[in-house]
Amino acid sequence: MPRNTKLNTRLQAPPISLEQLQILETIARRGSFASAAKALGKVPSALSYSMRKLEEDLDVLLFDRRGRIAKPTEAAQALLSHANQIFQLTETMLAHVKDLGNDWESELSITIDGTLRFDDFLPLIKDFEALKIPTRLRLRHEVLEGSWEALAEGRVSLAIGMPVDTSQPSVHSAHFEMRSLGQLPWIFCLGAQHPMADDLPSTVDSLVGQRLEQITAIAVADSAQQRAARDWGLISHQPRLTVASAEQKRAVILAGLGVGWMPEPYVREDLKNGALIALQVKPQRQATALRYAWSTQRPGKALQWWLSRLQIPRVRNKLLGAQSS
Repeated sequence: MPRNTKLNTRLQAPPISLEQLQILETIARRGSFASAAKALGKVPSALSYSMRKLEEDLDVLLFDRRGRIAKPTEAAQALLSHANQIFQLTETMLAHVKDLGNDWESELSITIDGTLRFDDFLPLIKDFEALKIPTRLRLRHEVLEGSWEALAEGRVSLAIGMPVDTSQPSVHSAHFEMRSLGQLPWIFCLGAQHPMADDLPSTVDSLVGQRLEQITAIAVADSAQQRAARDWGLISHQPRLTVASAEQKRAVILAGLGVGWMPEPYVREDLKNGALIALQVKPQRQATALRYAWSTQRPGKALQWWLSRLQIPRVRNKLLGAQSS
């Protein structure tokens, strides 16, 4: 019962308007009702009425009016201690509403395909956050057909890095547009720690060679739930270990637990320092043509910003893991 009484008292507390807080702050800063009235473009009697009304509502004295200077009381100082924060929050709120009215999305969802390294996106994300706009950025991780599915189902407005395979259904709709991101090369990798690393020749005639078939193939699971899932080029009868991301696949291969195709940027340093071994298998896997696609139903300014950056060749090359010159 006491708790409910306290809650009801809070709910029934008289509201304080921003105008009253502004008058209170101006009087305290200027030192008199007359000076504050002049600064606010009002008559002193209007300020006196507003402050007396607030004093009556709060049942406190806000100013000591006995001298020439209107001296704020302890109660007034308590209100003033929060006033600046309230003013700043109000300005931020109004700016946010104004920006949304100027076609900035409240949220922009983007999926980054697992073939691309997230670290290569960080400079672009940093530039977007530096805009200080009201749009909240939400990033998703998808693999293979999962990127198309997320776009088609409206869970994202922009999908970056999807591989295009004409044998699979794609997004064919007037509500989507698609552009080329570039080519991503692949490397068939074996961990230097693998028991068979010293026995396999650097060139393997076929993916179905007897010794290679004995090595566990590491696969990345397609994140699609409804669309037909795909694999990253595996032998059907080879032992298989499936993981959730390219980062996990790299870690498993480095640990000597299997073999598999990896996007070249993921393993570039591992190949240089000898932690991974590149096997020249036949047939070789060709570089994958990657795309980015977006919804045209509600193109806001945040989406337009990302699309304008993706039109820059240097940006696309960076997202594909190109080395800095």
